[in-house]
Amino acid sequence: MIVILCRNRVTLSFWLLLTIVSAIRYEVGTDYPNYVNLFYDIRNGFETYLHMEPFHFAINGFANYAGMGPQFVFFVYAILTSFFFALFYYKMSTLSVVVDAKMVFALCTILYLGNYYFLSLNSIRSCLAASLYVLGLYYFIHRKSFFTLLAFVIGSFIHFSLIPIAIMTCVLLKFIFPVKRKTFIICITIVLLNPLSLVAYIFVNYKLMYYNYFLSDTYAVPATFIGQLSAYGGVAMALVFYYFFMVKIGIHDKRIKGVFQLSVILFIAFRVFSNELFIFARMSRYFSPVLYFFIAYSIAYFIKYKIRANSKSLALLGFAAILNLLNIIMFVPRGLDDASYRNYKINYCILTKEICDVSIDTAK
Repeated sequence: MIVILCRNRVTLSFWLLLTIVSAIRYEVGTDYPNYVNLFYDIRNGFETYLHMEPFHFAINGFANYAGMGPQFVFFVYAILTSFFFALFYYKMSTLSVVVDAKMVFALCTILYLGNYYFLSLNSIRSCLAASLYVLGLYYFIHRKSFFTLLAFVIGSFIHFSLIPIAIMTCVLLKFIFPVKRKTFIICITIVLLNPLSLVAYIFVNYKLMYYNYFLSDTYAVPATFIGQLSAYGGVAMALVFYYFFMVKIGIHDKRIKGVFQLSVILFIAFRVFSNELFIFARMSRYFSPVLYFFIAYSIAYFIKYKIRANSKSLALLGFAAILNLLNIIMFVPRGLDDASYRNYKINYCILTKEICDVSIDTAK
């Protein structure tokens, strides 16, 4: 059974299904109407959108030139995002012969589905940029500097937020990471103490420029149970799997170790800082896909070396069930707040302006 569940053909077929569902969705997702309005604003030449990233302008411009509607824009983003993320996980899963690469690829897919897929239905630009960012990290591990730089540059044309992330990544991986265990612990301790809260206190107390950003709930992660669970649950999971990976498995390749440490520290930092400024929650999405791979690798390693041969299939099913349960706990409450998810619609007219919508009621 474990062989059947972890065949690349099965996993790739699932990625194809995710791509189709994302590509032909209609009026699904909080940001869907915003991108539709943006499509027509760009067509009408509104100057307020001249700061938009070149890639988004190009896709919308091509759709208008070819006589297609906004559905084509979602189609392109869905295809590219799924392709680059699937390519990243497929290639990363083959880095080591210690564990079953097919199992790692399958587990990465489960983690991606529950923790990133629905995000990619909304923030289509930044998620596509993130897919190129992680692919650039893969090329960095393989010492292909040109392709790393190319992936970062192209991603920056898709979403400008990748520019500071790419610069920070290149500098830190070149001159600082990997670091020793004590240095890593010190960095994590500082991050968990949330020094940004002190900065926020100073700005608010002395009413410095832009201090209102720290006062408005619009710029902070909502203090709901699910919101806090998402932030600190992700932080706790990152630390647990970092300990398991570094202590129990170990990383001998310095570049892999550097990418892992950098991703953990920056992911935790941005998740913690997001309680002061929401923009940091958006920045953390560049690093969470990297952590999915290391979590999947850790699980595959544990199943192979810590579970008896006759219990491996059961252990795999157990981990899959736990991961899916966590996905449900974290994302179903949020999905229920968006009525579009309760009444899923598709539009299979991609290459025309027509809307061929089919409604699938999921409210019951």
